[in-house]
Amino acid sequence: MLSALVLYRADPRARAPAEPAVRTLAALVPAAMEGVLRDVALAGPAAAGFEAVADHAGCLWVEADDEKAQLARGAAALREPSVFVIVAGAIPEPGFVQELDDILRDGVFGAALRYVPASFMQRLAPSLAPVAAQIVARDLLVTGRATRFADLQRLSRPARLMAARARAFK
Repeated sequence: MLSALVLYRADPRARAPAEPAVRTLAALVPAAMEGVLRDVALAGPAAAGFEAVADHAGCLWVEADDEKAQLARGAAALREPSVFVIVAGAIPEPGFVQELDDILRDGVFGAALRYVPASFMQRLAPSLAPVAAQIVARDLLVTGRATRFADLQRLSRPARLMAARARAFK
């Protein structure tokens, strides 16, 4: 089993600031129902209404203003030694649950989920698409070595790239 940490990045221009987090949490429900995810935490800056979103989703709410604290505090609140860290607004394709289950069964540690290629260059070389989620060791997050989501790929070097992709909520 995995724990999941949804990282919310505040966008002051957003009309519905909670919408990206809600969409990502909704996409994770099948993984929880299949027994792939044990617990989920939503981490982000102090914002009105996010405690209610986390409460309605049945997950933990972790409040922190900077991304380093979001990663560390969010991981500390979770129970599993492996954490599926995903950016709020990333909506994994339906097949990702089966692929996560296969990864867990195969004992592969570390896997990355990329966004669907958006530009011409990303369509030519899909590995250029940014990472939307990654499975990392909980200890890597709790110790504070990762200061940003972008650091995770460099620090943990995922052993596998998932075939499933994530769409960006806009």
